[in-house]
Amino acid sequence: MRRSNMMRTLLGWGSAGWSPLGGSPLAIAVLAMGLGACNRAQPAPHGDVGTDRHLDTDGDGLTDVDELTATFGYTTDPYDPDSDGDQLTDGQEIKKYKTDPTKVDTDDDGLSDYDEIVLYLTDPGKADTDDDGIEDLTELTDPNHPTDPNDADTDGDGLSDYDEEYTYLTDPLNNDSDYDGLFDGQEIGRGTDPLNTDSDYDGLSDYDEVRVYGTDPTKVDTDGDGLTDIDEVTTDGTDPTTVDTDRDGLWDKDEIDLGTDPHKPDTDGDGLGDGTEANTSFHSDPLDTDTDDDGVPDRIEYLKGTNPREADTDHDGISDLLELTTTHTEPADDDTDDDGLSDGDELNLIHTDPLDPDTDGDRLIDGDEYKVDLTDPLNPDTDGDTLLDGAEVLTFHSDPRLLDTDGDKLQDGDEVRKYHTQPAIEDTDGDKLDDGQEILITLTDPLDPDMDDDGLVDGDELLGYSSDPRDRDSDDDGLSDGFEVFVTLTDPAVRDSDGGGTVDGAEVGRPTDPEDAADDAVCTYPNVPRQDTTYIPGTPTIDPVYMRVTFVGIADGGVWRDYNFGSTGKSAQIEFSFYDAGKNQMCFVDYDLTSGTTSAHDTWVPGGLGTLYGAYDLSLKNGLTNCAELDTTKFARFPDVRDLLEDIPWGIAIGDLVAHVHEAQDAAAAKGDDWTTDWEPYVMGAYVTMDRQSAQEISWVTGYDAQCGDVTLSGGPVPRPKATLALADDWYQSGDSDFLTMVDVLAAAP
Repeated sequence: MRRSNMMRTLLGWGSAGWSPLGGSPLAIAVLAMGLGACNRAQPAPHGDVGTDRHLDTDGDGLTDVDELTATFGYTTDPYDPDSDGDQLTDGQEIKKYKTDPTKVDTDDDGLSDYDEIVLYLTDPGKADTDDDGIEDLTELTDPNHPTDPNDADTDGDGLSDYDEEYTYLTDPLNNDSDYDGLFDGQEIGRGTDPLNTDSDYDGLSDYDEVRVYGTDPTKVDTDGDGLTDIDEVTTDGTDPTTVDTDRDGLWDKDEIDLGTDPHKPDTDGDGLGDGTEANTSFHSDPLDTDTDDDGVPDRIEYLKGTNPREADTDHDGISDLLELTTTHTEPADDDTDDDGLSDGDELNLIHTDPLDPDTDGDRLIDGDEYKVDLTDPLNPDTDGDTLLDGAEVLTFHSDPRLLDTDGDKLQDGDEVRKYHTQPAIEDTDGDKLDDGQEILITLTDPLDPDMDDDGLVDGDELLGYSSDPRDRDSDDDGLSDGFEVFVTLTDPAVRDSDGGGTVDGAEVGRPTDPEDAADDAVCTYPNVPRQDTTYIPGTPTIDPVYMRVTFVGIADGGVWRDYNFGSTGKSAQIEFSFYDAGKNQMCFVDYDLTSGTTSAHDTWVPGGLGTLYGAYDLSLKNGLTNCAELDTTKFARFPDVRDLLEDIPWGIAIGDLVAHVHEAQDAAAAKGDDWTTDWEPYVMGAYVTMDRQSAQEISWVTGYDAQCGDVTLSGGPVPRPKATLALADDWYQSGDSDFLTMVDVLAAAP
């Protein structure tokens, strides 16, 4: 046992506190005997006081010199070992206890130094030995709570004696003042009342709240769920430390108010937590597995996004159950296919497919057909014109309810598929003739405003000038209809506008005035046929590789005329000469140009990009030939070369010399002529076509003066200046042409 505890026992310290009068006689006697030894008689001094620095006259452990001269800070009596009479020698006080040997109560706490050291074991140098805020004398003499002056917390409850006495008014000698099982210090630390067993008056003791239930002893409702701790513990059986005992998202009090089980997260067992059903926007009944009694459990409605309080969530006229099990539409979307019609209307009224926005597959959604276009959403071609309704609305902008949208007497489907015209525009090419007129009456091209490329739109030709919109030179005068209207101001439907006897083209070529009959010459041309209807090709067969073309005759506007050369009548003709691989001539075929030759119906694009002043379509028949039968292994379809030639859409033309300038210059030089003076002013280009779409320059051609069929001779033909607008009624002769391959010729046959 510690010395202090031993002294407490000897001096009467018990569980009730310190009692200075409680010590036993034996204890007091023992202490007295010990102290008496300190007051025994001192020996007589030796030598004079103050002269012997080692003399201790009173035997108190201090030399006389130290006592008289206050060596240790105090002037004591060298003849009295206890100068202040406190039963402690001066030497003990100075050297051992550090007290004032001249003062009985060094710390002025009301207890003598001797009592503090011997009886109470307190610090004679501190009025409050344990620093608890209460002086030692008060602790020892308090009649109600005599506490231990050496222990700041006499009862060991975590609160100082001072705080218990003066702050919390608890018992400093009892560590649990209210006997609730919690130390006073613990209660202060938790905020409970150490003098009240139930600080929050909730019916549970502070100890039970802290040690048993884990609740807050300062709160009636620890978890703040609206239920008191004692109700949760004793009545509801819920956890007072959490607002949601079963963790279903619904607070315990709300569950009790709603009638759900706060211990079961899914009271009705429908697979949805009570909180999900009651707290979220879902708002189903947590006590009913099918809140709206629509046959669809709340859990399925939750997963499908439907309203558990309405049998028809999307108000489309179809119950959620039917949409989920039968129609397979979206029960939360009144228009499953987003076509602008509700699912109910599609199924019950219109009979379209609510899962397909375009039931009839015509590229129009059902809603647009039913509400906007007023077409039949069950019929892809409402008007039966062979065009899908969607194509009419979206592509052609025609009326899907009318067979003939533009009223041009052509069904919309025929316009698109057969004629490629616009079904919503009556005049597709803008030529002043509606498409029906062009296809059914005038037989012009409804996609080409100027079918014959003569510079006049088809409608103007028919309605304004009475010319043929399919023939660039309607009157075969050698001038295109547009040229007559816009340049020569002649009548495109009359070959001889002034009626003077010379066609307009010849007058323009001369030039004379095509609007003045007085300057016309009335001509008569010879008729010299060149044809053969009896010749039959013989054998052995021939296999030509090349061919050349030449032509000669008088061009009289849009036709060719025979001529007189001196006193001999000659045929206007075109000759096809055939050559072998070595370019040796094998045979020829001549055709009469006056038979079936007319001004070209179409405008050809010349290969040399020159201007054509006269172009002619040829109709070849009854050719005069000396050619044997063609090799049938290569020309199986055409044993007679005339059959091959007559199957090709030939045409000849005279225009600008472009590609054969050098050849013509060489020919002039070969004759000893001067190119600049003798040839260049007169020479033009000779062209042929085998498709009447494009012409190629094959040679040169020269024009010579001819008076009404008679070629003017003055030592030879007299050349005429080359054309600038049209061909004069003169005699024209082409030079040797380029070699054309028979492969190309055969390929030109349809």
